[in-house]
Amino acid sequence: MPNRGIKTWANGEVLQAVHLNEYIMQQTVMVFDTASARNTALASVLTEGMAAYIKDLQKLTVYDGATWVEYGTTAEIAAQENRTAQVLLYMEVI
Repeated sequence: MPNRGIKTWANGEVLQAVHLNEYIMQQTVMVFDTASARNTALASVLTEGMAAYIKDLQKLTVYDGATWVEYGTTAEIAAQENRTAQVLLYMEVI
């Protein structure tokens, strides 16, 4: 099932199971203890764009349609912190 984007329900409109699955369940950041637990739980419902946080790795992963891609590596976070520090230092000098 593809992710459908965003939907605004009208008052009194019936929430159908397909809407719950496509608009809400597949568009959350799910949390799993391990990548193996994620793979087992989502094997039959993988959809491009799904996101999962893996506790033991402490990383956010996103399914790109073929594989899970890790985001927020230590190097990326350190680089961002470094850029922020440089901007703050620059602002203080001015």
